[in-house]
Amino acid sequence: MDGKLSQSDKEQLEDFVGLGPRRFTLLYSITRDGCSSATFHQRCDYQGPTVTVLYNQQGSVYGGYTSASWSSIGTTTRDDKAFLFQLQFSGSSRPNKFSITNTAYSIYCHASNGPVFGGNAGYDLNCFSGTINKSGAYYQLNGGNSFGTNYSMSGVSSWNGIHNGNLQVTELEVYSVCVQPSTTSASTGTDDKECEAWGRHPEFGDELRQELLQEIASMQPYSELKLQEYRVLLIGPVGAGKSSFVNTVCSAFRGRIVQRATCGDQQHSFTKSYQAYNVKTQKNAPLHFRLCDTRGLEPDLGINMKEFDYLVNGHVPEKYEFNAESSISLEDKMFVVKPSLAEKVHCVVFVLDASTLDKLDPGVIIKMKEFVKITARGNTKQALLLTKIDIADNYVKESPQHALSSFAIQDVVVKASNMFGFPRYSILPVKNYEEEAEMREDVDILALLALRKILHFAEDYMDGILNDRGFGAESFLYSESDDLALETEAASESA
Repeated sequence: MDGKLSQSDKEQLEDFVGLGPRRFTLLYSITRDGCSSATFHQRCDYQGPTVTVLYNQQGSVYGGYTSASWSSIGTTTRDDKAFLFQLQFSGSSRPNKFSITNTAYSIYCHASNGPVFGGNAGYDLNCFSGTINKSGAYYQLNGGNSFGTNYSMSGVSSWNGIHNGNLQVTELEVYSVCVQPSTTSASTGTDDKECEAWGRHPEFGDELRQELLQEIASMQPYSELKLQEYRVLLIGPVGAGKSSFVNTVCSAFRGRIVQRATCGDQQHSFTKSYQAYNVKTQKNAPLHFRLCDTRGLEPDLGINMKEFDYLVNGHVPEKYEFNAESSISLEDKMFVVKPSLAEKVHCVVFVLDASTLDKLDPGVIIKMKEFVKITARGNTKQALLLTKIDIADNYVKESPQHALSSFAIQDVVVKASNMFGFPRYSILPVKNYEEEAEMREDVDILALLALRKILHFAEDYMDGILNDRGFGAESFLYSESDDLALETEAASESA
């Protein structure tokens, strides 16, 4: 779905923004995704500059632009580049740009609200809050408009001259607005300077590689938690590259090609058990995280929803061998009834092949979406790893560092975000060691950038534990609510 915004309206918005050609990528649409503040934030938070466009039954088109990122933190955001706009009124072209006058209250970000422009004394364009169901041919938004509070509304006398006196919209869309690539395709060798990297990063080189190695080596759980390691779970379809990522990370720290996890190209999963790998430096010093490999996902085989829930919550012990015919249960002698915080998963990393995203089995997609919901329900952090980016774009094959300036890879990131609901900042492109005989600096750096982000997410999980549970000297084991959930589960299994 490309969205309703016409090419002429895009060109008008480019003129309003004033930074040259822009690339408009649809992030959110209420007719496609539902009119929900939760879904809006899931798809639009931390996406950089965006434009929000509203369409009504009378043929009017209007909205707002911000160069700041949306978030869910409950505060106003300063943006001196923000503006409101009018493109069409009652079916006729009527371009108007309404500049920000009070930059301290450019946009308001809150988990309960959709896009909100303005704040403090009034919300100039407050789209909606909560969930809005469609009423016949339109959505009756429950927001409101304050005229001229934080934006200069020159050229119109009231909001009635913009939205026809109502908030009955047929569509509301949010587009990311980034640099338009040059007419020369990146895959044919475009100079990096001709297009701004969509994934900003420091200059690749040995200095950055060493900085990443040292930073990651210094990362460890808070001392109050009495934990030695972060636990990261890798999960994805057969052949996606979970085990290869383990080997790539190990190789980056050892300084040579390493094969810790067994991997290969087979119809069914090479990995049969829940295997946790620790990573060591060249001096054999252990690092403070474990990468946990699992059986690959298949439509009718592999890990099911119950097993995944048990995995994330620490009930499945290391080296447990998955059985395609029967799942682990409460009666299983290996079942961990009261897992410690160390046995729980702190970040779930879904792994997908970037070159075959369009060919992903529908059954696997359904299973992964359910796994994403299970992970979110327990407040466990999650990320998505995109592997085989060198196959997805030949430009990247020449040098993996081009992944962060490749618009082909950016398109895959956007597609994966729309497919599974991940914010784009949590989708991480990597190229695993597979055919290389020697180490490559750019392969290491991409893997280390991804790993650092994953460990930051695991740290965020620990922050939540400390804030929610109030840690003292005793380490976290289990809660009464967890016991109740298991008792309910046991009752349903015996019924």
